[in-house]
Amino acid sequence: PYADFSASWRYAEDCNIQLGVKHNRTQTDVAGAAGTPTLDAETTSVYGSINHQITAKISASLLGQYQRSAFNQGAAAGQIDQLGIVGVNVGYAINPFLTAEAGYNYDRLLSEISNRSFTRNRVYVGIRATY
Repeated sequence: PYADFSASWRYAEDCNIQLGVKHNRTQTDVAGAAGTPTLDAETTSVYGSINHQITAKISASLLGQYQRSAFNQGAAAGQIDQLGIVGVNVGYAINPFLTAEAGYNYDRLLSEISNRSFTRNRVYVGIRATY
């Protein structure tokens, strides 16, 4: 089964909000140590983002996602992963082709599979080139 529903609202020039729900089968990195490998999971995601143009050169975005995966077959059959992601990004348009960006992402995975859960903090700074 596969479904993807989303809605967007443009509330100002270059500013929008998007919300959505997606359900599908996904590949997994849980192969299993012995027996039949676990190759996929049934996954439902709820996601949203806000993109806002603060000035002509400065933009910001906020995103969030919650994902629940139930593994099929193999050693992990029936076990659940829950993933939460929150991120914020700020960009400065140097010119029409170059944008300086900085951001932060927080990821949290809660898993019924032992030694799989984690918390991750990521900070990034960079230049994006668009042609």
